[in-house]
Amino acid sequence: MTLEQNVNNFTGDISFIDLTDISGTVAGSVSGNNVTFISSLNAAGYSHSFTGALTENTSTSQSISGTLIFTSKNATGDTAHLSLSRIFYSPKCTDTTPLPNNEYIFMVDPRSQQVANPTGPPVIFVHGMAGQMSNWDTIVLDLDASFFQRHKVYRYQYNWKDSIMINGRRLKQCVDTANFDQAPVLIAHSMGGLVSRAYIASGGEIDRLVTLGTPHLGTAIVGFLESASGVNSHLCALDTVGPRDMAPKGGFIQGLLTNPLDLANRSKYYAIDGQMKRTYDLITRKWVWKEDYYNPTDQTGFNVFVDVYGIHVNDGMVPDSSGLFINGGVNNPLPVQEWVDHFNLVKPRCAPDILSYINGL
Repeated sequence: MTLEQNVNNFTGDISFIDLTDISGTVAGSVSGNNVTFISSLNAAGYSHSFTGALTENTSTSQSISGTLIFTSKNATGDTAHLSLSRIFYSPKCTDTTPLPNNEYIFMVDPRSQQVANPTGPPVIFVHGMAGQMSNWDTIVLDLDASFFQRHKVYRYQYNWKDSIMINGRRLKQCVDTANFDQAPVLIAHSMGGLVSRAYIASGGEIDRLVTLGTPHLGTAIVGFLESASGVNSHLCALDTVGPRDMAPKGGFIQGLLTNPLDLANRSKYYAIDGQMKRTYDLITRKWVWKEDYYNPTDQTGFNVFVDVYGIHVNDGMVPDSSGLFINGGVNNPLPVQEWVDHFNLVKPRCAPDILSYINGL
């Protein structure tokens, strides 16, 4: 479900991973901590209703628990107790033009269509938070021709506002439908690495997982984005379930760290991270950015890490300890990419060593 809240009412769309021919709309309301909704589906005889409560007594709570009653053609009143993820914007959000939801897309790269039988496993590129599959253009366009002789290349685009676990399950559905002969290589940026791990935690197989700036242990910047969204309405889209899943002590990160399938695949993880740096100008007596290509958002994030959280080693969005998955039993195939910020990890001009590593897979 993707829900948008207006005062105490909410509406949205619903789709089913396993029942792709069924979809519809949802409408409901919030009264205090109590939540109710009912769906209208495009298939006769199917509907569901929900009665439950927010598990936190806050205006921005994302977790809901209660009873779901699902009515189908073959059963009436089936009851399940479960927790749901809420994709409401916070009630304090005043942004009238929030970032749109991504369309789910799984597509083969055009260059791969020119090679009949690649010798190696397929490769899937998975973008990060607030991104789209086009974020990989700079790397994919610079891949050697020999890479496409070895690998058929795909891109997966997902709705980054949605639950990371749901996005991982959707990726598994795409891979299952593709019916690959070999387990794929996943190459993921930022949140995409967590989506990839959710795919693995859902039973998805991999040849290996390469992550660039993924917050494997979570990132404290999530707390800043949540509080800042009340001040800067343009950050409201970041105060949704997907970004909030990256909170270090949140249920998603903590659950993933102990997931048996995730643990069993750690030896196949290859984590790469960048590190922003500043230099001290003796004339102005101020810290200045050495590189002119640093993303403005990363510059802000770096300062928040240093000034608010006391974390000096980071790429602007993720601490290096999280990006490298320290003590996680994973591989670190490259040294920390010094002077490279988070969003430029996917830009060969700024991070040529990363392109060289991917070309060599």
